[in-house]
Amino acid sequence: MIGNGIGSTPISDNNQGKSVTLALHSQVTHQLKVGVSYYDDRIAPGTPRIYGAPIDTTLPAGDTVATALSQRMFGGYAVYFGRALELMWEYQRIIHAPTAGGTTTATDAFYGYGGYRLGNFVPYVRYDGLLFDTTDPYYVADNEHLVVVGGRYDFAATAQIKLEYRHRTTDREGSVNEGVVQAAVGF
Repeated sequence: MIGNGIGSTPISDNNQGKSVTLALHSQVTHQLKVGVSYYDDRIAPGTPRIYGAPIDTTLPAGDTVATALSQRMFGGYAVYFGRALELMWEYQRIIHAPTAGGTTTATDAFYGYGGYRLGNFVPYVRYDGLLFDTTDPYYVADNEHLVVVGGRYDFAATAQIKLEYRHRTTDREGSVNEGVVQAAVGF
């Protein structure tokens, strides 16, 4: 896949380079799917820096990337959905390097999920991590750890309801506990 990349809008592109995405996956068995991916892009000077999630609008406006950067992302995933056991894992490493020399930084993003089907009900746990290099020129570092314990009831293949408890810890905000209810319908 080839695109305009980071900092572009639907009507303009802020640099001459194009982003490139490559992905390869395999349905190893009926239950197991694995894949790898690669993304390459250029970030132009003046592109707004990215703050952690959720986006913190109280941080300084006009905080932009000072020098041109290359961005490379390497990742992989595995998904296993058996008759009862559900397992998912994904990892991404994001590397920023100034194009005119300087310090290369890396950010790691990952999650792991495990659930066990009991009829139409699936209790599950999930752990998400987002670990920044504090000197990253594009991301504003705000490490995040998220632990989720929840349950999902599947009314049908395309309709479900979830109830979750989430414990989120970030460097800037500390720890927050959340209760979440979600109803989803697919079509």
